[in-house]
Amino acid sequence: MEVLAGEKAYNNSGSWLPDETVAAFQEYLVGIKGPLTTPIGGGIRSLNVALRQALDLYVCLRPVRYFTGVPSPVKHPEYVDIVIFRENTEDIYTGMSSSMAPKKINASRNY
Repeated sequence: MEVLAGEKAYNNSGSWLPDETVAAFQEYLVGIKGPLTTPIGGGIRSLNVALRQALDLYVCLRPVRYFTGVPSPVKHPEYVDIVIFRENTEDIYTGMSSSMAPKKINASRNY
């Protein structure tokens, strides 16, 4: 089943993120999302941020596994058992970014 978002959705429905798309993710609880085109300017926020907020997604989990025959920089890649956990709750992940005052920038440089 294909659901639309981004430029393709806008061209077909007039909405960058149709309600039907969000409803499908909520119903099926899984989806594969490719890159989305978010127009620059015009007051439209990031579609990725909009999806995160609509679906209450605040974590990015990325399991790491070794595939036999693929070159690896470690001696025993078959023993690798890692899950990368990255939270998406601040700054650009929430759609709110701010610029730091020059004093704070200099303070962090001198830290």
